[in-house]
Amino acid sequence: PADPEDPFYKMTVGLPEIDKVELIYVTPRRKDHAPQTQPNTVGSEEPPFGQVEITAQHTLRGEAAEDFAALWRKLLRGPGAGCFAPAYGIRFLAKDQILLETNVCYFCGNLLIPESGRAEIRGFNAKGKSGKELLKRLKELLPESDTDRNHR
Repeated sequence: PADPEDPFYKMTVGLPEIDKVELIYVTPRRKDHAPQTQPNTVGSEEPPFGQVEITAQHTLRGEAAEDFAALWRKLLRGPGAGCFAPAYGIRFLAKDQILLETNVCYFCGNLLIPESGRAEIRGFNAKGKSGKELLKRLKELLPESDTDRNHR
């Protein structure tokens, strides 16, 4: 059983009720493309994973935001791997306060979880049912991220 004090548990299963979700899909910044470049969504003085370009954005409010959060709350821990090249940035908000700001990488099955005052990489079960359902929803909301659909 999950430990309610575990930061992964607190930020997934234990995520409080929200009313807004901001989603972004990012790609590595091209050298010839300076406009709209931003560090990864989780702030730090030096972006730990380089500069990225925001390729697509989508905001959910109210019931749609809470429906997305319900998928997020089902995520389970997983082994993760070493690449961490996140394509998705997600912010969960309630009353304009950020409750969780995270980056998600489906290549390695890792995401960022705030822990001890900084963001820590934690593995999640990207290939399990809950991980696949979340990815399917991300691709629906951010169709630019669906490479299968875009390369047919």
